[in-house]
Order: sequence, then C-alpha cells, then structure tokens
Amino acid sequence: MNKVRYIILLWLIVGCRESFIPDFETGVDDFLVVEGFIHAGTKRVTTIELSRVIPLGQQVRNPEIRASVSIEAEDGDQFYLTETDRGKYQTDSLSLPVDKKYRLRIITRDAAEYASEWVSVSITTAINDVTWSITQSQVVISVQTTAPNATSFYKWDFSETWELHSDYQSAYYYEFGEFKPRSPEEMNRMYFCWRNARPNKLFTLSHSPLAGETINYPLTQIFLNSERTSVRYSIMVEQRSLTEAAYNYLQIIEKNTSISGSLFDPLPSEVQGNIYSINENAQAKVIGFMGASTTDYKRIFILANDLNPIPNAKCPAETFILSQFESAFRLGGGYMPISVTFVRDEFFQLNPVQATGAAPYCLDCRLKGGSPVPPDFW
Repeated sequence: MNKVRYIILLWLIVGCRESFIPDFETGVDDFLVVEGFIHAGTKRVTTIELSRVIPLGQQVRNPEIRASVSIEAEDGDQFYLTETDRGKYQTDSLSLPVDKKYRLRIITRDAAEYASEWVSVSITTAINDVTWSITQSQVVISVQTTAPNATSFYKWDFSETWELHSDYQSAYYYEFGEFKPRSPEEMNRMYFCWRNARPNKLFTLSHSPLAGETINYPLTQIFLNSERTSVRYSIMVEQRSLTEAAYNYLQIIEKNTSISGSLFDPLPSEVQGNIYSINENAQAKVIGFMGASTTDYKRIFILANDLNPIPNAKCPAETFILSQFESAFRLGGGYMPISVTFVRDEFFQLNPVQATGAAPYCLDCRLKGGSPVPPDFW
C-alpha cells in the first residue's frame, strides 16, 4: 500500500520534471487525483484537473476525461464545469459570493461519485507589491503583502512571459540554388518571439507576525544575462490565503515530491485530503484537497535597460563565397543566410557572390520555443 502512495505523490505538483518510475508491479492506476481550488469573488474562473495514477512504464499522466464536475453551494446553487482539454475542467466567469460554503462534486464516466467537504471561502489579503533587486549576477523577484492580526497561511503561483529576439534578421532564404527575399512579415515572425513558463514547485508560507507587519517572500531568481532578461520580462503573481488544513496538506505533498529530496524519506502515515467517494463504491481511491478562496494578482514588467546587463554574445556568423553556397545553405547544410552581396554582370543581371550565414536557431527564435504572437497584455 505504501508503494502505491509513493507514485501518487509524484503527480500532485504540476511541472516539467524527469519522471521517477519505481520498479514494482503494475495495476496501481485506479487512484483519482484532483487538483485545483474553488475560485470565489467577482468574475473568476475555477479550473479543476482530474487524472489517474499512471501505469508502470508510461511517462505521461492519464487525464480523467468525460467526467461531470460541478461546484455546489450550500443554498442549492450548482455550477457546472466544461471539459476544455483532456482532464481539464473550467467554469464560465462566475461571481461566487464569499459568504457561502461550497463543495466540489465529481461523477466519473464509470459512474463513480466523489465530493469534497463543505468549505468556507478564505479571504485573501491584497498584494502590496511585486519587487525586484539585483544580487550579484541574478535578479531576485519577491512578493510583498501585509499580514493580518492572526497566524496566516499563503500560497503563491506565478507565470513568466518574456520577449526574445533572434541574433540576426534573415533577409533571404536559399531554395533550388537561389537566394530569394523573405517578406517583411516573415522576417518579423522569425525575429520577434515570446515565451512562457510556470514554476514546477510549491510556494507556501505559514506566518505568525505582528499585525500590520510586511511579509516579503522571494519567489524566483533569474540570471542577468539569460534569455529572460534579454529584451523585456514580465511576471504575473497570484496570491491565495489558505486554511491551516490546506496548508498542512500542501506541506506533506511538497515534502514528498521535493526535487532536492528523496521520495522515500520519510513517508507520512497518511496523505489525507478532504475529497471522498460518496456512492456505493465507498472504497474508491481519491486524493486531493479542495479549498475555496479569493485571489489577488499583480503583474510587473522589467526591461533589459533597467538591468543594464552585459549583452549576450551573438552566435558566430560566417562568410561564404559562390562555390560554398550549396553546401552551406541547402536544406540540412547547417546555415541560414543573413545577408547576400550581389553584383551585376555584363547583362546587368544581379548575381550573388558572397553571403553571410549562421545556424538556423540564431536566426529564427521559433526554433528556441518562441511564439511570434505577442500576448494580449504586451
């Protein structure tokens, strides 16, 4: 039984991480894992993710598809979530009153039924500021909030977006032995890109301060000369207040899925959430903790000029003559043209005599995972 718990805990923090697959028998794919929280307040969207523990030998989680998922209010109101992606369920924009109790209800496609305990809404204190400072070769980003007159529990999430540029603009492409001009639109799609990232760990805090004390919590660090700081960087911070029970649950999960620690040292006696099977199959296995809270958000931007970093070194560019064009610039040749020098012959025809080029990923930021479409808030 304990071995079954080990593999479940791997999936309760979302993020890109090398999978750990212990060497034991298959047949532990019957645990339902529930992630998310009920988002109360004005015009908020609740997102719930359902999945099953992976069978041995696979390295992707198994989404729980075609489930019926709803939020129930204690006065009888019910709000259904729509499956927007495999195993991902979302509400429309709702304004759930903060003075009611709520619970999550799930009916899977095999008719197993689950419900969370009724929970009150935790009112989240406002984010005062999101700040950054330079420490040696890194930018440290922190969130600040004012503590209430009580022991408080917090959870933070954030998403990063940054603009990146290619080292060079490619004015030509090489095809069938000829250099052909790129359109301005294609040149821009190759040169201007944006990337996104989310953390792969939990950020929680239990604090017992004096009333009015400012909490300053460091969230992340980025290198001054990294891709993130090369043009413009943005971080959106999300702050939620937790109940003590929710905080303690997340601490168990964090302890057992810590990247720096061992999954097997130690294991708590129970990972007890607040979601249970409620139909005749009362022994159906489910793990998760459902809370309800308001949320506060704050976004900041950091320009490369604000940081005064040393410009990153560009990819090396090389120069090629006519006899080298085919080997350098053909498909799979390893180079993409940056610029081309033409001369007119005796018939006044332009002919290429020299070209500079570099590796394709130096001229097309899409090859680095970037998107040529800027986000709406940019």
